[in-house]
Parts: sequence; structure tokens; C-alpha cells
Amino acid sequence: MCALAERGTVFTSASAPSSWTLPSHTTMFTGAPPALHGVEWDDLAMDPGHATLPEVLHDAGWFTGGWWTGWFLAGDYGFSRGFDVYDNAMTGGRDIERQYRAALSAENYDLVRSILAGRDTLGHQDITTPNVLRALEATIESIDDKQDAFLFAHLFDAHYDYIPKAPFDTQFDPDYAGSMTGQNFYKNEAIFDDSKSPARQVSDRDLEHLRALYQGEIAYIDTYIGRMVDALEKAGRLENALLVITADHGDEFFEHGNRGHRQSLSAEVLQVPLLIIQPGGSGRRSDVVVGLTDILPTIAEFAGVDAPATSLGRSLLPAVRGEDLEDRGQLGSLLHYDLFRNEYLFMDSYRTRDTKIIRTMGLDEEHRLQLKRIERFDLAQDPGESSGSRDRKAIAASPEWAAFQAALQRVTDAYIDANPAPRGERGTKVRELFSHDLANLGYAEASGDSVPGGLGQPWPPGPRPKVEIE
Repeated sequence: MCALAERGTVFTSASAPSSWTLPSHTTMFTGAPPALHGVEWDDLAMDPGHATLPEVLHDAGWFTGGWWTGWFLAGDYGFSRGFDVYDNAMTGGRDIERQYRAALSAENYDLVRSILAGRDTLGHQDITTPNVLRALEATIESIDDKQDAFLFAHLFDAHYDYIPKAPFDTQFDPDYAGSMTGQNFYKNEAIFDDSKSPARQVSDRDLEHLRALYQGEIAYIDTYIGRMVDALEKAGRLENALLVITADHGDEFFEHGNRGHRQSLSAEVLQVPLLIIQPGGSGRRSDVVVGLTDILPTIAEFAGVDAPATSLGRSLLPAVRGEDLEDRGQLGSLLHYDLFRNEYLFMDSYRTRDTKIIRTMGLDEEHRLQLKRIERFDLAQDPGESSGSRDRKAIAASPEWAAFQAALQRVTDAYIDANPAPRGERGTKVRELFSHDLANLGYAEASGDSVPGGLGQPWPPGPRPKVEIE
């Protein structure tokens, strides 16, 4: 990636729209923020009325191919729409999917749950990037030389568990002599034990080693990105290719008391890498405030097609060309179930160059949204968002709050204009079938009657009602 950056643009202030896979990837595919596309819970698929990037390109005559290695990218969520090839690149993934669909057709739900639980465990432990490379290489060779191509490669190996292959397991911490490993990361009570106070059990030195293993996973993936670029060059497609490399979220290593992701909207999970390389480009860095909503319109401009009406981002090609581009404040969103408090939390955020506001809401006894906490961070002085102001009157009077509300209103207006499909047309069986195992997998969910609102999403998809600062 460093070599690619020498002829591309590194965006140093890029934000993900959420802190977990499903809503962030939905944003990348549609250009819509989560409050517009509404996919913020495990049981909801994309709105069929929201055109995706592969659909737009396929309709324009492009070949479209994609490979996924994490189950939140399954075609059931709508990601397969518009792809000529959209394949499960997990080890044995096709067979697992066949078994799953056969058990589902037979209404053998015990077997279905067993398959789903097993495949998610496999997803965290499997090494899949080589599978993606092999599939990509084979597909590139089969595409007509005269046909434009869009290729999507989902590389999951940097996700926990952190178990990089040699030599990447020691590359970033060669002197470590302890016993901590990245295996079983989320359930390892030597790292986190919620029955104790404090719940964090891992020492600073062992935590440093876990970070090094995470870096090792990224470095391992980096070598395969190089091989994918080589495959494009071998096929004669690199010279005219637009390359986009990014991430859907980061991971937390107790910066704010959490580990993993899908628990907060802090910097460590929303700030993501973004590298764009266009033909004939030169290396530069841009600190303009951008987000993953901008990926679809960027690729659409390069391809000469129109972005869908529900895409609220903007093309970043002017910045890639070295032109000035204004900052655009970035929204973040998370619907989260807090196991410890047995309640749903609705979080949203708004980030500018110098400021970030994070708001947390909950449900009162009558199931209405109420403000629980709001913080404003001075990013110039506190880029790690470690100490924010909770002065509600000052926040309500700030220009950032007014900009936050204006951004939410634009999303609400777009949602109304989009005439969204009813929830009943967008449901999946995913949450119903494996919600019992989500907590064990580190996604801080639960199942059964203990969850307010039952198994389904506790709030209709789309923008939340306005909640004023009191």
C-alpha cells in the first residue's frame, strides 16, 4: 500500500459511517448513510429501491465481480445485486451455504442454527485472503479484454481473531516473551472478564502484543494486495484502473474501555484508511474531511455513470487530481444493545475538522427516545477523544450542533423522497437464527425475551425522531 500511495492519494481524515461491517458496507455499496439506508441491525437487508454500485455499473455494460469472506457480506443482505459473479471465498464456504439453504428449506432450524454458529466461528478463525486472490486471478483471465470491469475484494483476515501467519506473527513485536495470543480474542477472560472489576484483565505489555498481532494481520493482507495489483498488470488492466483501498471500521484496544467494535462511535473505530489511485496519478496526501459515502460517487464519476439518487456522497476525484475540495462533516450511527444494562442504545455522531459530537439516546418506559449523554470533543487538542465537554447548553449553542442537525435533516428529506420499502419486504432470518451466538462472537447482542422489543430491530429503519438537548 505504501508503494501504491506513491502514485495515489492518501486521505488522512476519512470516516466510516458506523463501527461494524453491515451498515458500513451498505453505505459503500449505496452511497447512503445508515440513517438513510436503514441497515443497522442483523435482520434487515438493503432497500430494493436503493440502487447499488454494482447494479449501476452492470447496467452500463461493465463486468462486475465480487468475493466476500465475512458473513455480513452474504448475498441475502442485497450485496449480490448487480454482480455477474459474487462468490463466497471462505474455506468451504460454498458447501456451508448449500447445507444452510437445504436445512432452511427443510425447516430444520436446529441444524440451521448449528450451521450459522459454526460458520461465524469459522469466519473469525479462517484465513481467507489467498482464496480471494485465486478467485480474482481466475476471473480476470476470463473477462473479455474489451469489457470494462469492476472488482470488489473483501479481505477479512485483519478481523479478530488475531492469528497472523509467520513471519507476520512476530514482525511487529519480536521480543515478546509472554503467553498472550490473539486466539479466541473476544472471549478470552485473560483479556476481558465482565465478572470482575475492572473488567479489563490484560496487562499493558500483553495489550501491546495484541496490537502487534493486529498489525501483523494487516501486513499479511498487504502482501496479497500487491499480488492482486500484479494480477491486474498481467492482464493489461492496471494502467487504466482506478484502485480504491479502504476499511469498513477499526478496532478498539481499550482506548475507551472497549475491545473489538460495534460498541461505540469513537475515533479508533470510525477513522479508517482511504487510498485512491487513478491512472497517471502522483503521490499526495489530503486532509480534507471525507467519508465512505464518497466511494460510490467517486467510482461513478470515473466510470462515466450517474450515481443513484439515494447516494449522498460526492466524488473525491478532484482531490485525487490535486484540486481543492471543501470539508464535509461526517455522520456516524450505531444501534447497539448493551448487555450489561439490558437496553438498546442509539448513538450518532458528527465530525468536522476540529470538532466531534457524540450523542447517546435510549428508550424510556414508554419506548420513546430520550437523550442519555452528549459530548463535544476538541479534535485539535484531543484527537483521541479522551476528554469531551458535556455542557449541554454550550453544545446546543455551538455551530457544530446546528450543522449536525442540518445534516440529519438532509438525510430525513432524502429518506422521504426515496419512498422506502416496507420493513416486511427487507427482512432476513439472520438475527432470528443466530442471535443467541452473537454475544460469544463479540457483537454485544442478545436474544430472547430479555431483549427490549424482542428479536427484531427495536426501531423502524431510517432516521430517528428529533431529540432536543434539554
